[in-house]
Order: sequence, then C-alpha cells, then structure tokens
Amino acid sequence: MSNTTEKVQIKEQDLEQALGEVTYKGGKPADADADNHEGNGGYIEKKHQGLVLTVMIGFAVCFLGDFCASLAKDAYDASLIPPTTEVTNNDYHLMWVLNLTHAAMFVLCCICLLAPRFTKLDTLFIDLFWDRKQNDVPADGPGKFFERQMGAAYLAICIAQFVQPSNTGVTVVALLVNICTVGNFLAAAVFDHYRGLINRNLMWSGFVIAPIVFIGAFTHSLNKVQFFNRNTSHWKNDAAGDDQGLLWYVTVIHGLCYLPIAAMNLYPAGEKFFMSFFFEEFPAKDRSPTSWVMKNVALIFTAISIACVTFPSNPGVGVVIFFVNVMMLPLFIMATFGMVTGMKNRMLWGMFMVNTVVFIVLIAVGLNKLTPTFNYDNYPWDVSSHNTTTP
Repeated sequence: MSNTTEKVQIKEQDLEQALGEVTYKGGKPADADADNHEGNGGYIEKKHQGLVLTVMIGFAVCFLGDFCASLAKDAYDASLIPPTTEVTNNDYHLMWVLNLTHAAMFVLCCICLLAPRFTKLDTLFIDLFWDRKQNDVPADGPGKFFERQMGAAYLAICIAQFVQPSNTGVTVVALLVNICTVGNFLAAAVFDHYRGLINRNLMWSGFVIAPIVFIGAFTHSLNKVQFFNRNTSHWKNDAAGDDQGLLWYVTVIHGLCYLPIAAMNLYPAGEKFFMSFFFEEFPAKDRSPTSWVMKNVALIFTAISIACVTFPSNPGVGVVIFFVNVMMLPLFIMATFGMVTGMKNRMLWGMFMVNTVVFIVLIAVGLNKLTPTFNYDNYPWDVSSHNTTTP
C-alpha cells in the first residue's frame, strides 16, 4: 500500500494562498482589475495612509531633532571649556578649499547678473531657471536693479573668499548666507512657491543640495579651528572694555542699520511698505521670478547683518562688508541719478549712496588700524602652507 500526497499548485510567492483561503477587502483577487488599482488593499486603508505617513515622518523628525539637540548641547558645553589642543595651520586647509570652491561656483552666476544688456549675458542666469514670459524685465527697470543687487552681494562674498580663503570671518559669512538663502531655493524648487520655474532639477542639485553640503562643510571647517569656542573667539575685546577698536563699532553699526530693513523685507506687508518709499509701483508681481530675487537680496543682507552683530571682532567680517559696500555703490549711484526707471524719492536713494561711501571709508580705516595684526604674515592666503601653529 502506497501513501500518496496530493500536491496543490499555488501561485509563485503567494504565501497567503499556501496557508489557506485569502479574503480581500474589495471581495476580489489581488490581480483583478489591475489596470484600475486603487491602492486600497493593504493593511491601512487609502484614506488613512496620509495620516500614517505624517505620523511616521513626525516621529523621524522628532527622533532626529532630539538626536541633533543632544549633539548641539554637547557642542555648546564643549565651547565653554578651554581647548586642550592647539590649532595647527594644516587645520585651515579644508576651509581654504571650501572657500575657493564656493567662490568659483558662484562667481560666473554673479558676472551674468551684473553684465550689461548688450553682452546678452545679463539674462543668461535667470533664463536658465525661469520662463522668459514670467521674467521679461527691461534693462533699466526695477526688476533688473534687484538682479544686479543679488549679483553684487554674492560677488562681494566671492571676492572676499578669493582674497582671503583662510579667514574665519569670511567663512562664517558664507555659512550664514547659505543657511539663510537655502530656504528660498527650497521654496522655488521643492514647494513650487514661485511661478515660471524651469529646469527644476538643475536648481535642486546646484542651489539646494550644494548649499546644504556647504553648510555642513563650512561648519566642520570652522569647528576644526575652534572658531566656536568662546575661549578663543570673543565677541569683543574684554580687556579694552568700552574702548573697542574702530572696526568693531563700524561692524556692529552696519549690522544694526541693515538688519531691521532686511528683516522687514522678508514679510510681504513689510516689503510693500518699505518699497513704497523707493518705487512708484511695487517692483514685482506676486510669486514672480523678480519676487524670488528680491527675497534672496533680503536674505543675503539678513545673513551679512547677523554676522556683523554676532562676530564684530573678526576682521574677516569687515573684509566682506567692505566689498559688499564697494559693489553696491554703483547701484545706488544709478538709482540716485535716475538711471533706473520707476524710482522715486531720490533723496532717500542718495542717503543710501552716502551711507555706503561712509561705511567704505570707515571700514577701510578700521582694517588699516589693525596693522600689523591685519597683514599677510598673520592672514596669509593659504595658512595650510605653513607648518607652525596659529597665533
């Protein structure tokens, strides 16, 4: 007598059928109506999937937030303790590489934004990311004026990075600018806040991912040279008391002058209020490319002002604001003498022009007073080429 076992052929990888009868929520097999799949046959119904996904993302954010908060607390505690090791000049090498790389990446964009119309370069950068129908601005109009402001501010930072890539003050300004502006690029590339965006992937990779990488790398490079340690980096010279150097006062005043204006322009109501004193009509349509440029300008000046107020004792911050004022001066001259259409209250533009000239002179004098501290011997172009420790 032979024992026979009946074998049932089941569908490949169908474990539920192998275990027994399968009941589907919709009353149909899983492969039925495959072309009309509603995504409602899983353990969680479709109407609840969004809530579950939100809860999962919220948990991940809270977990990472707690983890990063713990790291931040440890870093803060470490900044209060005098460092046990000295900083070698080789520790500046990463900062040197990052500054030169950052400047090389953005300088061509700045040149395009500042180029005259006859070169046909002035629309190259904007047309790369925005539909021309949404950004057809005249060469002497307010929209082009703000494009030039954005190019001038970025170019000033790039020049400072080319001139002194080993300077911690220059580095911290670049770090803050990336932190402040990355949100505006996210709003355009990820959240579709602005109209007329094209080549979204190019903006995503070049102006969202790259700044995030630079933020982490700049922070690490500054931490390598103990920049965030309170025992090595001071807000002011405690020994001097109220008798601080000229550059310290000028840097603080510069930050306090421009920070309220920049912060006001970050909000629609404040932006319209401020612009009403300088333009006959508001320079940009709602969520237009010009609106994106204006927001970028406000964010750049916010970052620079924060650096001025937070790190006024660092000569590198003074170097950056010197170049920023030098690059902004021709634009304020154009506005004051009516070379830009749609302007009004030229006296106010003249005040900005005079203010810029005063800051250029005072910053130059303040930097010169730091001699022999502020010279090539203590601030060489490539600190990492020296084998001695930093002073």
